[in-house]
This record gives sequence, structure tokens and C-alpha cells, in this order.
Amino acid sequence: MADQKISANNLDQRAPPPMGLTVRAHAEVFLLPSLIFLGVAGDRTSTFVDIDIDVADPEKRARELLAEHRSCDRVEVWRDERCIGVIARARSQESL
Repeated sequence: MADQKISANNLDQRAPPPMGLTVRAHAEVFLLPSLIFLGVAGDRTSTFVDIDIDVADPEKRARELLAEHRSCDRVEVWRDERCIGVIARARSQESL
């Protein structure tokens, strides 16, 4: 997904910032695509939020977070306002 550039005036032709940065300068904002990993417990409470900009494999990252955070039952992966995936803990792991 390409960076989106929002500018009050299109006279500034500077290159977009490197990946991983959001820059605000002279009424300009560069919006970089980000993924939000939301840890969710069985009672639907959020146990953690992890925001990443440069993730090559979102499913792998979600599984890593699920292993790190024993308090959650699943990790939801969001891009913008849309849930793009859910990685749930296996039933056999819940009893460990």
C-alpha cells in the first residue's frame, strides 16, 4: 500500500518520510499504513494493544503476541477500521 499524502498546498514536492515515521510539517501529514494487534480476553476486554507499521507477516506477529500474552484468548489484527484477521488460542493451550 503506497503512502498517502495530505497537503494544504501541493507546492512542497519533498519525498515522503522513511517507513516507520509520521511527519507533520507545514500543514503536511504523511499517513503510513499500520496494523493494530489487539489482545482480547474471554470476557471481551482488551488485554494489550500493539501498533506496528512495518510487519512482513501479520499472522506470524499475531501468533508471537498470543504466545507472549497469556492473558488473552485471541489476537485481532486491524488495518484502519477493519478487522483483517483473528488468531485464537488453541483449546488445548488454554489449560496449560
